[in-house]
Amino acid sequence: MKRLVSILFVATAMSFFAGDLKINSLYSDNMVLQRGESLTISGEAEPDSAVEVMFNGRVFTNQADKSGNWSIDIGEHKEGGPYELVVSSKNKSITLKNILIGDVWLCSGQSNMNMPLAGWGRVLNYEEEISNADYPEIRLLKIPLTLAPEPRKNIKTKGWEVCSPESIEDFSAVGYFFGRKIHRETDVPIGLVHVSKGGTPVETWMCEEALSDRNDLKNKIEWVKASDSDLYKKLNSDYKKDFFEWLKELNENDAGYTGDTKWFELELDVSGWNTMPLPGAWEDSIGEFDGVVWFAKEVNIPESWLVNDITIDIGPVQDMDITYVNGEKAGHQMSRNSLSRYVVKPGVFKAGKNRIVTRVLDLYGSGGLWGKYDKFELKSADGQIISLEGDWFYKKAVDLTEYDEEPPKRPNPDRYPTILFNGMITPLSDMRSAGVIWYQGESNTRNAFQYREMFPRMIKHWRTHFDNEDLHFYFVQLANYALSSYNVDGEIWGTLRESQAKALVLENTGMATAIDIGDPFDVHPKNKQEVGRRLALKALKNYYKIDLPFNGPVYKDVEFKDDKAIVSFDFVYDGLRVSDSKDIREFKIAGEDENFYPAHAEISGDKIVLWSNEVENPIAVRYAWKNYPLVNLYNSPGLPVYPFRTDNFKIEGQ
Repeated sequence: MKRLVSILFVATAMSFFAGDLKINSLYSDNMVLQRGESLTISGEAEPDSAVEVMFNGRVFTNQADKSGNWSIDIGEHKEGGPYELVVSSKNKSITLKNILIGDVWLCSGQSNMNMPLAGWGRVLNYEEEISNADYPEIRLLKIPLTLAPEPRKNIKTKGWEVCSPESIEDFSAVGYFFGRKIHRETDVPIGLVHVSKGGTPVETWMCEEALSDRNDLKNKIEWVKASDSDLYKKLNSDYKKDFFEWLKELNENDAGYTGDTKWFELELDVSGWNTMPLPGAWEDSIGEFDGVVWFAKEVNIPESWLVNDITIDIGPVQDMDITYVNGEKAGHQMSRNSLSRYVVKPGVFKAGKNRIVTRVLDLYGSGGLWGKYDKFELKSADGQIISLEGDWFYKKAVDLTEYDEEPPKRPNPDRYPTILFNGMITPLSDMRSAGVIWYQGESNTRNAFQYREMFPRMIKHWRTHFDNEDLHFYFVQLANYALSSYNVDGEIWGTLRESQAKALVLENTGMATAIDIGDPFDVHPKNKQEVGRRLALKALKNYYKIDLPFNGPVYKDVEFKDDKAIVSFDFVYDGLRVSDSKDIREFKIAGEDENFYPAHAEISGDKIVLWSNEVENPIAVRYAWKNYPLVNLYNSPGLPVYPFRTDNFKIEGQ
């Protein structure tokens, strides 16, 4: 009898919890709902049961289907709040509080959209920006990284948060600065939904149907469909195991560890090592190199510092480091571009001369200690600073080109077509929004010319998916970036930037260029404030209908006359300006031989007059057409001229 009762109790409990009332995790306390749009609230309940929603003085009802899924249209609402939303079924009631009606913007793309204010991002003045991020009517929702072989209906989130110094640190910097500008100018509540992932190409943000004609992606799409939801976790686990085995063997072959005197020990004489200035990429001093380099520097510490902790700040490091003080390990980090900041307890440093040694392993790309000058330092407990900037001793220990085994490759299934659209976009299907801000393209430079077809396709695909053909879509044209010390003049990023601009033929789009605020050796420039502001100018003009200067000068036409090229622009406003006292840079002209030469440039009203002693009869003009142009031409509101070309010659990547 007891066993029968137990079985009945378990069965009843399972039945009850299977039909327990739930709300989709996109809806939570502190959320923002889109004003002026028909809104849907959804969730789960007991199959076939009635569900009721009370909101803003109105009551809405519907019934769960046979699987227990329910959705209720709660109509359109004007901006305002805060409100409560109450969802009820026959056995439960859920109340969501502090809800605002305003504008919701999706913030999406790859790492430059994913880049947080703090953490690995550390935007300009990030500490001050975080401390001032007190905006009760800006709300934040982060969509977690989710890979899915098939479209998902729901996704788990931590819910909406009110924008505050505590909540903003790891949020999208571009998204925040965009939303802050919009809110300041309009006083409308703003909801920011952060849904991005570093290193991802545009095709991972599109569905299978949108890519059905791409035979080159067919095998990858089929691989995704055949995968299971735990694939990423398994691949990552296998990678970590293989990597640490490889790293252990590498360390055993590191000359800094194998000699009688280890290179971090105080007894080692480093005076015979070479020197290089730090911070900076080591390629500037030793050329292209992947492997292990040891650095050493001696610093004098006052006795007054010794009674408390001392902080070493040398980050970010490419890719990982171990740092020692006077022969003792201070700390290590193994995440590329992460902050290497170590707190050293009393007793390690001594009064007078001390030695800091840092072992850096770089697996690919530029390597070294990349910290900014104001954070490349020792800091006492009471805030005194000793700069670590300047010459450091260095010595190579392992050259990966001479090492027998290559490092294991990190699995990147999140870069496969459809997998992030399935996992992170389809769960947002019912979410109404004002529009999208987008920062992506770096991962498509390998097919930069093809991007001019793929990117507009993706925009149209999202508009169809969200059932909003007028969905506003504002995106960032890639910043100036050198790729490496030896590729400043490469042109593949010029091709990609032009491909991005081709999407402007679509209605309700806008492009904010970052051509003047990049970093030659860091694909993640720190001035995300200006990126967000320029995106916001597009939205303020086009979505909010506020009359303000919103665009940099755009190429209009060119006239070739008397061995000169005369270029006209739109969006000059009150005239063209040079941002410094130097000559106008980055214009080139070509003749019939299609060879481009640097051009002299002068401002003439709202035009630029160009000529070159190398070109008698110019037929083509290019501006800022390379990976890392150093531009200095702006309009009167201080917005830069967009890169352009007047020719249709074959270009890199075509």
